[in-house]
Amino acid sequence: MPPPPPPFKVSEFNFVVRGDYVRIRSSQSSRCSSPELDDVDASSTKVEPEIVNVMDGGDGVMAGSVSCPSPDVNIKADTFIARLYDEWRLEKINSLREKRKV
Repeated sequence: MPPPPPPFKVSEFNFVVRGDYVRIRSSQSSRCSSPELDDVDASSTKVEPEIVNVMDGGDGVMAGSVSCPSPDVNIKADTFIARLYDEWRLEKINSLREKRKV
């Protein structure tokens, strides 16, 4: 026996199947594209998955566009990596100084 329906109105979900995974497309989901795409029908912007051939170096699994580059994210990543390298360099210098003292 199925559970009773919720006491509030539930909006329909749009599901996009990608291999073993299902992606939910909703109005709350984030997009990397421009705001003009809000006026476009969601069914017309559906990304079709493609099967990567084993002969082409793939594993025969469906692949689709997973990420979209964002300049802000790239800047944050570059800053994080630079800071991490600086920390490692300082740790190495301090380690060498401690070894010289001993």
